[in-house]
Amino acid sequence: MRYERIKSLLGDDFLKLQNAKILLLGVGGVGGHCLDCLCRSGVSDITIVDFDTYDVSNQNRQLWSELHEGEIKVEALKKHYPDVEIINARIDEEWIKNFNFDEYDVVLDAIDDIKAKLALAQKCYKKLISSLGSAKRLDPTKVHVDDIFKSYGDKFGSKIRYELRKRGFKKKYKVVFSSEEAQVKDKGSFVGVTATFGLVMCSEAVKMIQEKKENPLKCRGIIGDGCGGGRDFFIKNETLFAYDESSKESITLLEEIKNAKKISKSGCIITIECKNQKIEFDLSQMRVISLL
Repeated sequence: MRYERIKSLLGDDFLKLQNAKILLLGVGGVGGHCLDCLCRSGVSDITIVDFDTYDVSNQNRQLWSELHEGEIKVEALKKHYPDVEIINARIDEEWIKNFNFDEYDVVLDAIDDIKAKLALAQKCYKKLISSLGSAKRLDPTKVHVDDIFKSYGDKFGSKIRYELRKRGFKKKYKVVFSSEEAQVKDKGSFVGVTATFGLVMCSEAVKMIQEKKENPLKCRGIIGDGCGGGRDFFIKNETLFAYDESSKESITLLEEIKNAKKISKSGCIITIECKNQKIEFDLSQMRVISLL
C-alpha cells in the first residue's frame, strides 16, 4: 500500500490528512519540495498557484526543473502530480484581495513578494504557514519555526515584521525561517536549505491538520475510493447533501435524518450515526441499505 507507513505513523489522523484541502502559493525551491512532501504523505486535495516558468537557473534547487525548461511551472508539475489543481496566476495584493480562501484548511505561503505576503497574513493568518528568506544560506540546521514576531536573523523577515507593526497587525501566525546570517550579498541558493524550508513547511502543515477539529456532520470522499471522490458530504437541516467543488452544486441525497451525531464514508457507503439508530446509505444505488 502506497501510504502504509505514513498511515501507521499517524493512525486515525491519516484520514484528516486525506480529507484536508490545502492551498500552496509558490512552487519554486521551497514550494516544490513542500508539494512533493504533501503528495507523498497522502494529501489528495492540493491547489497550487504560480505564474513563473522554469529556466536553467532553477535547476540547482527546484524539483523537475531540468525536465521542463521554458514550461509553465504549475502545468509542468501537473504532469508529475496529476491530482493537484493548478492556477497559473501572479500572486499579488490584488489577487489575494479577490481570491476566496475560505474553503481551504491550510494556506502555505512560499512566495517572495513582500506586499503579497503582508496582504496574505492580514487576510488568513489563522490558517497560514509562511516561508521567510531561504536564499543565501548554507546551514539547514539553522532552520526554525515560530510565530512571525519571534522570528529573527533574517532581513526579509525583519521587513515583514516592521510593515505588519506599521499596519497595526498584532496577530500570530507560523513562519519558517533561518537564524543563519546571509553568506553573500548577491543571488545565491543551496538546495540543502531551500528544500529543508519546504519539508519543514510540509511537516507544519501536517501538524496543523492533525490539530484541526473536525465537523462531525461533514466528511469528504477521497479521490479514487470508489464513489464520490473529492466531494463533500454533510448534514444540514436533517438532510444529507453532496457538494461538488468543481460545479459548486449541492445535491440532496437523503431527508428526514433525526438527531444525527456523526457521518463517515468508506467506499460507496455513507454511515450516519444518530441518537437512536445507524443509517447506511449506498451512493452506488442512491438509497438506504441498512437501518441498525
